[in-house]
Amino acid sequence: MEVREIEISKIKPNPSQARKDFDKEKLKELADSIKLVGVLNPITVKEKDGVYEIVAGERRWQASKLAKKITIPAIIKEYKKSSAIESLIENVHRKNLTDDEKGEYLKEIMKKENISNLNALAKKVGLSRRGVEQVIDVSEFRKKYRDTKKISQKVIRSTMGIPDDERIKLVRLAVKKGFSGVKMESQVRPLMNKASKTIKDAVLNEKISIEETAQIIDLDEGKQEAAILSIQQFKKTMEQIPRSIKKGTVFEKEKKTALDVINKLKSELGSTTGKLYKMEDILNGFCEKNVFE
Repeated sequence: MEVREIEISKIKPNPSQARKDFDKEKLKELADSIKLVGVLNPITVKEKDGVYEIVAGERRWQASKLAKKITIPAIIKEYKKSSAIESLIENVHRKNLTDDEKGEYLKEIMKKENISNLNALAKKVGLSRRGVEQVIDVSEFRKKYRDTKKISQKVIRSTMGIPDDERIKLVRLAVKKGFSGVKMESQVRPLMNKASKTIKDAVLNEKISIEETAQIIDLDEGKQEAAILSIQQFKKTMEQIPRSIKKGTVFEKEKKTALDVINKLKSELGSTTGKLYKMEDILNGFCEKNVFE
C-alpha cells in the first residue's frame, strides 16, 4: 500500500477510540524518538471531505504533534462499514489494552452491528462468551466506580456477579488488604459465596478477617454473631495491653480479660480457634517478654 505524508493538522482522532488517556511519560519518550528518527511505522487513516480520521496509530499521531512535526507518514484506507468493524475487532484483540478499553470497543461493535446478546457478540469477535462478559463487566464497573480505575482487573473480575453494594466494598477491602486476584478467586470468593449475611457484613465492615471467617463460617448463624463479638473483644483487649505497658501500669487485669475471651471463643468455636490464633501462646509470650520492662 502507498504511504503518503499527510499534514498532521488535517488528521483527527477516531471518536470510537476506547483509549482516551495516554501515558504522558511514554508519549514524551516516543516524541523524543520521533524527533531523532521520525515515525517508523505509518499510521492508518480513512479520508472523508478532505479530513483524515485515524483508524490505527493515534499514539504515534499524538507523539508527532508533541514533537512539533508538520506531517506524518500514513496509509489511506477506503472507508467501508465492514473495514470499520474489522478495525474494532482487531482492537479488541490487542494485548496492551485494559478490560475497560476493550469493553468500549465491544459495546461499539454491538451498537454498529445491532447485536443484542453476548453469545452473538462473542461469535462475532472470536472470543468466549465468558471472556466477553468479563471484559464488559469490568468496563461497566470501572465506569460506575471511578476510583477503581487502577485496581487489578483480576480482582474486579473475581467479584463478578456479586451485588454492587457488596461488590464495591469487597473490591476496596481487597486493595486495602493487598489481596491478589488469585487469592480472591481461590479463597475470598468461595468464602463470601458460602457466608451468611451476618458474616458478609462483618467482613465488609472489617470486623473480622478472611482467615477468621474461615473458622466461624460453619457455625449456626446465631453462634456466628456471638463469635464475631468475641473476636472483636479479643482484638480490642490485645490492643489495650501494649497501651498499658507504655503507661507503665499493671496489666494483669487486661491479661485475665483476654484469657477469658480466649476461653469463650474456645467454647464457641472449638479447638480450631487455637490452631488459628495460638492465642494463649501469643498472650503469654507477649506478657513474659514485657513484664519486666
